[in-house]
Amino acid sequence: MRIKQSYVKVIFWIVAIAVAVLSSMPGSVSYSIKNLDKLAHFGTFFLLSILLLFAYKFSKPFFTTALVMAVFGLAIEVLHLYVPRRVFSMYDFAADLLGIIVALIIYRMIRSKFIATS
Repeated sequence: MRIKQSYVKVIFWIVAIAVAVLSSMPGSVSYSIKNLDKLAHFGTFFLLSILLLFAYKFSKPFFTTALVMAVFGLAIEVLHLYVPRRVFSMYDFAADLLGIIVALIIYRMIRSKFIATS
């Protein structure tokens, strides 16, 4: 079953806007498991990167996705400098980057397997 590209675009923008809005709210969540927020950063940027790759057909999909998502992640961390009870964290940004990289690797593996079998 194929999902229409326009639906994936809508899902991407809903998730991206939700992440931006939630990131601009004062922090209040405390994690009982140390560094659980890093897993949330990884998962969020993994999902957003996959959605972006499927939503848009860029001429250079890996470079464009990596750049767009890295800038988005950095912008959120800079925003945290101005939001109460939030802090800029290079570790959070590193988790974002790792999510982006893993998404690109998995997308490439899926794409090369699909192209090889078709």
